[in-house]
Amino acid sequence: MNKLVRLVTATALTTGAISALFAIGASPASAAGCDVFVVTENAYVRENPSEDSVVRKTKYAGEEVRSCFGSHGGDLHWTPVNCSCASDGVGYIVTRKLRWLRYEG
Repeated sequence: MNKLVRLVTATALTTGAISALFAIGASPASAAGCDVFVVTENAYVRENPSEDSVVRKTKYAGEEVRSCFGSHGGDLHWTPVNCSCASDGVGYIVTRKLRWLRYEG
């Protein structure tokens, strides 16, 4: 019985992990598992990873954002973050304005 319970548990955990990988699709920032905090006075959340892009929101020092992904745009590195005010649900913050504290992955 004990072996059967372990087998069923292992199968369920593996299936759940595989399902979680495929669930990341449309909005990767909302599925992220990192605690990321703004470390500068302010950080603009932009529609696209570009300094010319529309500012959708401003985050301030100490505020938490959710993301585990990096991106690059020109000379600046950008991090996609969950942003309901962006057209696709993903906004971008210049990476050097953020600090990663914990990864849940």
